[in-house]
Amino acid sequence: EDLAEKLNVSRSPVLQALRLLKKDGLLEEGPGRGLVVAQLDPIRIGHLYQVRGSLDALAARLASLRNAKIPLSLIEAGKKASADNDVNALIEADSAFHKAIYEASGNPFIVETAMLHWIHLRRVMGAVHQRQLGRSGIWDEHAAIVKPGKWDNESNPSLGGGSKGNYKGINPDGVGEMRGYGAATKGRKISGKMG
Repeated sequence: EDLAEKLNVSRSPVLQALRLLKKDGLLEEGPGRGLVVAQLDPIRIGHLYQVRGSLDALAARLASLRNAKIPLSLIEAGKKASADNDVNALIEADSAFHKAIYEASGNPFIVETAMLHWIHLRRVMGAVHQRQLGRSGIWDEHAAIVKPGKWDNESNPSLGGGSKGNYKGINPDGVGEMRGYGAATKGRKISGKMG
């Protein structure tokens, strides 16, 4: 009711939106029937990065077979965001870069499947970038991914052998450096009661 009043709308659309956010794993039940921001779960994050790594590698291989070109302006936007220490711009730039690779694959199901997960990836990236702002080498790695002749090269660790190069900090268990990030979101209350 509080959210509906603040947004000057009826309860129904607010309840529907909260249910969708809960279904998507962004909200969870809190104490006293309320909803809170869902904690970042290291195991779930690991599983997410396994899927992302596989989709990224497949998309890059297919894009290389099509001799696709990724606009260098995407790399420049990422480097600028990194230099400016702008977390939101970094996340947007990374999302745009990876979406360009998915689209370059020519397979619409890769685009559709990968983009489903970006809502969660954005949360993870936000937590990571707030702790390790800018990670200066990431955009050099991104530039190497799309460098002519490197798209599908086994010597490019970001593509060939399991897309490991682009996921520093995520260990084989999928936990990596993500321990502790969940605590940053734990228990933030969203609304009073739902339904």
